[in-house]
Amino acid sequence: MPLLTQSSRVSRESGFTLTELMVVVVLIGVLSALALASISTQRHADTASGFGDQIVAEAETARMRAAATRKWQRMDVRSTGIYFWEATTAGLSAPTSWVYVESMSVPGHIKIASFDAATHLQSNDGVPAEGAGLPGAIDFSPDGQATAASVFIADDNNRDKVRVIVYRASGSAHKRGGW
Repeated sequence: MPLLTQSSRVSRESGFTLTELMVVVVLIGVLSALALASISTQRHADTASGFGDQIVAEAETARMRAAATRKWQRMDVRSTGIYFWEATTAGLSAPTSWVYVESMSVPGHIKIASFDAATHLQSNDGVPAEGAGLPGAIDFSPDGQATAASVFIADDNNRDKVRVIVYRASGSAHKRGGW
């Protein structure tokens, strides 16, 4: 077996193998994909449609919390944000006092345009004037029902408009495009 000199040992130990380079390339690709997904998710959350999705998710959470705790839940809709409350006592009788649970702020260039204590299924179905009905409240009963309501959301330019509808009988919430 031939003896290796000091200089030949150094040249064989320096540099990267093809496998090491491929691992680095894959890691960079995965990190880039995660960063892109995070940015696009945040962009969607800052739209009227994305904010509408958040309201639907929170309304569904309030409905499930009402059934699980046997306590009424309230979604207090204001122009500055949405506040969630829970009745202090359990049962189906109308609550007399509430405790604060959580809130969500309206993104900077989005507005809660109006609120109506009715379910507006079709676009242009008697949409209330901007600011009408605010503040408004949607109550979720422990038996699964809710106060019927529609929340009208738009961006500052009124280009992106959505409405969140809460049905009385089922207490479920859905988002629809347009007003």
